[in-house]
Amino acid sequence: MAIECRFHHVDRRSATESLGGMRMERHSRRLGTGHDPSLGVDRRRFLGLMAGSGAVAALTLIGCSSDDGGGDGGGDADASPATSGPDDATGFSVRVATEAPASLVSGFGFDWGTSFNQHLAWGGLFARGADRMPVKADAASIEVSSDGRTVTVKLRPDLKWSDGTPYGAEAYVYGFEQRLRAGVVFGPIFISGMGEAIVDPVNVDLSTIGITASDDSTLVFTLTDPVLPFEFWAAAAPVAWPLPRHAIDAAGGLEKFATTFPLVSNGPYIVTSATTGEITYERNPNWTGPPANPDSIVATIVPSGADSGQFTSFRAGELDFGVVPFAELEAAQSDASLAKTLVEWPQVWCLILNHAKAPFDQLGVRRALYAALDRSALSEGILSGTGAPAFGVLHPSVLQGFDDAGRPAFELGPEAAKKHLADAGFPGGEGFPEVTLLSYGTSLSDAVVQAVQQTWNDVLGVSITIRKLDPATWFSQIVLGDQTEWGEIADGPWPSLYPDAFDIYPDIYDFGGLVFHHNWARSDELAEQQQAALHATDAATRQTLLAAYDMAAMTDVPLIPVFFTNDLQVRVDGFEGSFGTYGSEFQMIRHVSRS
Repeated sequence: MAIECRFHHVDRRSATESLGGMRMERHSRRLGTGHDPSLGVDRRRFLGLMAGSGAVAALTLIGCSSDDGGGDGGGDADASPATSGPDDATGFSVRVATEAPASLVSGFGFDWGTSFNQHLAWGGLFARGADRMPVKADAASIEVSSDGRTVTVKLRPDLKWSDGTPYGAEAYVYGFEQRLRAGVVFGPIFISGMGEAIVDPVNVDLSTIGITASDDSTLVFTLTDPVLPFEFWAAAAPVAWPLPRHAIDAAGGLEKFATTFPLVSNGPYIVTSATTGEITYERNPNWTGPPANPDSIVATIVPSGADSGQFTSFRAGELDFGVVPFAELEAAQSDASLAKTLVEWPQVWCLILNHAKAPFDQLGVRRALYAALDRSALSEGILSGTGAPAFGVLHPSVLQGFDDAGRPAFELGPEAAKKHLADAGFPGGEGFPEVTLLSYGTSLSDAVVQAVQQTWNDVLGVSITIRKLDPATWFSQIVLGDQTEWGEIADGPWPSLYPDAFDIYPDIYDFGGLVFHHNWARSDELAEQQQAALHATDAATRQTLLAAYDMAAMTDVPLIPVFFTNDLQVRVDGFEGSFGTYGSEFQMIRHVSRS
């Protein structure tokens, strides 16, 4: 049964208007974001499109349904998948889980399944190496100008698509243009001209955007400010990865191209078959980038977010890797028969306070709620040793060497929390209004909000009511809801796509909260401090500035971090390696090995 690829057009401006207006901070242009705040550029447009029936933009697959026929104009989409299990004659296969991808073409979807697929079947200038650091893939060399604002990348001379057709810099520019015109490009803002392009992707003059090919072996990126982690971005984000114009034209457009198997791509693997239950990847014979270990990858399609389903399938011998669900963490930790790895990747669990609602507009109240939480006890008690306390939003791996010694510049602990609340006019919780906490709705969320509810009541005399949502409803209300009227408090996670603050601070803090609408009235001074930290060009200085900003921002309590969560991943004996289940972490599947 083949996956039927259905495409849908989403009007970009209508989608934006339906999300409602967003207050933009007056310093956005002055701090180099590259667009006028009156234009209304914000990540909510991306999130809104991402949420709608799997449809992200003009050329995005929105559903999978059974069809007795194969894909249009291509090979047999129902071909038997590679067998799972033991090594074959030339190497080994690995069996993992994914969800049905919104698109098999890189950059045309933002869901787990699309991310999984694009980091196996597609690639760019750099890739994640076995140590998770960026290594050259299509790039032969990289040169950064003295002011840090021009990045010139020379391409390898032997680049070929999986069908043997050569490609060069033009394929990169073409790929960016196709995604931009389709409305699925939402950054990065540090590329010159990107702000205006995001607002009007159909009519923008492409020559004004800082992604150009000076010849077919040279790409030039013009930046608004220096970006030290440029190679991380190039390895993780498919916005400027190449697309095969020849194959797309031959298929009659992107829609038909996406159903032609084996799908022409440029990553270490090619999609040889895709059904409603399974996607099979086999080695790309023309891949010249960093070595990939498995000969084939068989991805079983599971419902979105079904980590419990993964673990059940793993226990049944159907997968070689799986993620342990929250409810079974403690049992899995104590099970000596399981080969397991704690995969650390940045995901912070937060409590979001709506500053536009009283009493959360009072700094003393926010500090009291922050100070009352015993993060170490919450992390250990709820996560069974798989997480870490979070006093700020930057994960220790982002800070690369900094420990968790940073604390905001106000007193913490139960007694300090009581004093903060009394100073705000609510001694012992007297007169504090009853408020409702909108919970994310998973079993982990249940544990978090119940512990927080009990702590705030015991320490502060503050009573909160919990209203449990499911993740889809939570997303619609908290992320896509009205900027100021979505509610009072919520809990929820936010992961980063790769380990750098560029993918954390703008999402969480800019414009009153692009993801979590805390409506924090950030000062110009703090905004400038964030910008200086992100764009610092010396690595050691940058880490120091990021760590300092993390605590400086938290002193104003824009939101309340609780802890960092990680994946406890299990694997079949004989396999080595691990991978996170988000973004470019999927590239680490390439590096697993089998003895």
